Amino acid sequence: MFLTIGEKIRQVRKQYGLKQVAFESFGFSRDYISMLETNKRSLNEEMKQLMYDALDQLTNGLFKENYTYEQFCLTPEQQAEIWLEEHCTLEYGLSDYEIFNEVATKYELFQPLINLNEKIAIHYYTTRDHQRSNEYFLKAISYCNQTDINPAKYYNLVGVNFNQLGQYKDAIAQYKIASYFLSEETGSLKYKNLYDMSTSYLYDGDCEQSLIYIDEIMNQNEDIMAKGSSYLLKGMSLQKQNKDEEAKKILLEFIENPFCPPILGHAYHNLAYLEYNNGFYEEALKYLDLSLKYRENYSHNSVTNSIVGEINYRLKKYEEAKSIFNEIKRDIFTSAHMDQKEDFITWGLQMYLDLKDFDSIKSLFEEVK
Repeated sequence: MFLTIGEKIRQVRKQYGLKQVAFESFGFSRDYISMLETNKRSLNEEMKQLMYDALDQLTNGLFKENYTYEQFCLTPEQQAEIWLEEHCTLEYGLSDYEIFNEVATKYELFQPLINLNEKIAIHYYTTRDHQRSNEYFLKAISYCNQTDINPAKYYNLVGVNFNQLGQYKDAIAQYKIASYFLSEETGSLKYKNLYDMSTSYLYDGDCEQSLIYIDEIMNQNEDIMAKGSSYLLKGMSLQKQNKDEEAKKILLEFIENPFCPPILGHAYHNLAYLEYNNGFYEEALKYLDLSLKYRENYSHNSVTNSIVGEINYRLKKYEEAKSIFNEIKRDIFTSAHMDQKEDFITWGLQMYLDLKDFDSIKSLFEEVK
């Protein structure tokens, strides 16, 4: 696929019907040409130019149409590196991964192989195929281990996929490995990993361990997004421990000093959920309305609207509740976290049971499948 200089000489000779003896007038014996073509000899820089000029003259200038001097001098490894860079695209990776992998491993060019595996893994993550995504993140890790590239990012992303699948202990195990590789590091990845780990501990029911990591994030100022998010996570952890007043206090503390504006909509959402759980529906609706004003992501809005719909159901406003349920159903099923899906399905089923709408119950079960 990629030729040495000697192999290029042989290719040109065959293409233009040149005998080895034709090179003698340029100072290259037949034996020397033979050894070049079998890669038993090599050319120094001066002789490369002489050979290039000889091929140019022997082909009446046609050789230059196939090779510039720079292309003629490229080693197979250099050609492979250029080829890998040109073909390191998601489209090529999905259609011809094995060819790319074969070229990269043959020449031990692992960086482009890591890059391609990351692109494919992210593609499957965005299409919600988390198991397939992890296959490629793990491949990226295996190639990192053959280089000096830190694999922490990929261990973290494997954990994120496990978390999305509800496999919290598996997620935590990956985050811990990432932490090992980040022990001497600073910056956003370190705190993202701590945040993700505290989230999985929280969903797995270990609130105390979750709080240990949350407090570490809250006490730093390197990553403001992680710090802001940690207020939300701490509120959730306190709420799970039935410490509602403390949870409300920590959320209001952030809302009154929103040093990370992108988090504000989430803070109002969590505060609304807290009020809802305590039966304060009007207060909850007020905060949900504020949440929707600050949240720009459609999927996040769907999660917020799920609570609006559930409150309408509790208030026996069935038409409003059904309308919201049907409007956001598809997005919740495809984008929401596992716990959010379960909550959504639960109140939807309860609503249809109350209404004795058995056709909708049957339809919902089919969609959940």
